[in-house]
Amino acid sequence: WWIWHSAEQFAASLTFEAFLAVLMGTMLVFLIAATPLPEVPEDGVDLRAQWHRVSPRFWTLFLLHWLLATAVSLGAQVMILHRSLNLFTPVMLVLPAMLVLIFVRNRIVQAIGLAVFAGLERAEVDKAEAGEIVAVAGLADIGIGETIADPDQPVALPPVAIDEPTVQMTFGVNNSPFAGREGKYLTSRHLRERLFKELETNVSLRVEETDSPDRFLVAGRGELHLAVLIEQMRREGYELQVSQPEVILHTEDGVVTEPYEELTIEVPSEHQGAVIEEVGRRRGELRQMKVVRGEGTASDTHLGYHIPTRGVIGLKNVLLAKARGTVIMHHVFHRYEPVDERAPMTASHGSLVAHEDGTSNAYGLYMIQERGSLFIEPGVDVYRGMVVGENSRDEDLDVNVCKAKHLTNMRASGSDEALTLTPPRQVTLELALEYIGPDELVEVTPANLRLRKRLLNPEERRKARKDRRA
Repeated sequence: WWIWHSAEQFAASLTFEAFLAVLMGTMLVFLIAATPLPEVPEDGVDLRAQWHRVSPRFWTLFLLHWLLATAVSLGAQVMILHRSLNLFTPVMLVLPAMLVLIFVRNRIVQAIGLAVFAGLERAEVDKAEAGEIVAVAGLADIGIGETIADPDQPVALPPVAIDEPTVQMTFGVNNSPFAGREGKYLTSRHLRERLFKELETNVSLRVEETDSPDRFLVAGRGELHLAVLIEQMRREGYELQVSQPEVILHTEDGVVTEPYEELTIEVPSEHQGAVIEEVGRRRGELRQMKVVRGEGTASDTHLGYHIPTRGVIGLKNVLLAKARGTVIMHHVFHRYEPVDERAPMTASHGSLVAHEDGTSNAYGLYMIQERGSLFIEPGVDVYRGMVVGENSRDEDLDVNVCKAKHLTNMRASGSDEALTLTPPRQVTLELALEYIGPDELVEVTPANLRLRKRLLNPEERRKARKDRRA
């Protein structure tokens, strides 16, 4: 009884209110810490680095935090203690203000290390001069585009303007029959963590989640930008599958716009006709043409084009084939312009698709090599729905690359001669991204690059083709 009576007296005293205030203050610290602070405003002044300066923006931030903390504190006093406001109320008002002020003040951090680069090594120094590339330690929450400044002079530099992404692709978990054979990181959790970690250093990359937890929409500044990321993830041990690159369309004042690029091509004059014809089919507008004389009678032609990004995708390999590997091209983003209603006249292709699981052999490849160009050689494991070559016609063809020659007792002159196979095309990541169509994917593993159909079952592909035509 004595213990119970003492507890009642303690709860009825101001000591318990002080104890409750400290407890509520601790809870308020976590509550305020979870409230996001605003980003650096457009005028270039970082509020988080000048809490002690008289700034209307800062005091607005402080007032909002203080009102939130005070409301929680007074609500706890009235609802939990069932008491009206009394002489202890000022303590409940001042304590949240102190906690808010301390929290905002602690946003100022201190660098604990400074290093410069000497070759491939880092060397710690006490100071660095303007223009040097340095590494700073101790700033955990710093982001790209923010300014590290002296608290006594917290003036931020204008943020660097970064070009918006123009091309997007779908990154997904590898779900092919060969999934898990060669990679180390296979699940959607691994893929999501890696993509969002890339955002910390890759400022022009954008990653969005889709309606499926196994797929992510990744946007970048061109096909090469995304190809570099895919190659990095591949070397780190990730397995994934990616879709065909697509341009990002914008709507400005009710007008749909698409990205345009400035394309520069240098090609020997003897091949300039084929290059001009191909770029013209892709809606490229010739704006500059200059003949550069070389040694002897040889000369090169310098071409400048204004072309939509849709026309640039897949252009490099086509020009290399037409100019016999002598073309040099470079393109850079220019701006968004209204969409050209005339679609680029890119050459469509048909694929040779394996229709059964197994291992390719020389006889099966020999029987289909006249149908088009091959991507694989004998002794390669394949699965149903895997693209093994490019068809010479504009349609997909199911083939059997695992077909073996039947053994009989009959022999004929010349029937057992060695089979001569045409060397297959080397499938690189750049070639794979340019080759695939809307119904195809690139399977990326640390050891191999494979092309495949979205729908592995040939019957399902036929039904989907009929639905598209309907």
